[in-house]
Amino acid sequence: MFWLQLSTLVLINLLIVALIVSSTAARFPLLARAQHARAGEGAYNVWQLIAQVEAEREDEEARVAERQPWPDPPRFPEYDPDDEPTGRHHLRAEAISREIGASSS
Repeated sequence: MFWLQLSTLVLINLLIVALIVSSTAARFPLLARAQHARAGEGAYNVWQLIAQVEAEREDEEARVAERQPWPDPPRFPEYDPDDEPTGRHHLRAEAISREIGASSS
């Protein structure tokens, strides 16, 4: 029982320390401030990056359009499959009609 209580105490203390350390960035923004490189000669700006991404996307769309033309739209079948007799009841009706035709002749 002692080891269970001790391990629980240690884990709770580790959780508290982790919360304090992670909130340090919110308390002291100087410690966690993002560092940006200076834009020097030949550096991209946002508009150039957007233009490059749009050009790449247009090129990809053109390549896909060349490779895969639009498929044919779905069409209705030329015949109605429900008009054809299927199932055992049709076979039975045909056999009965054959028997009637054979017995009458």
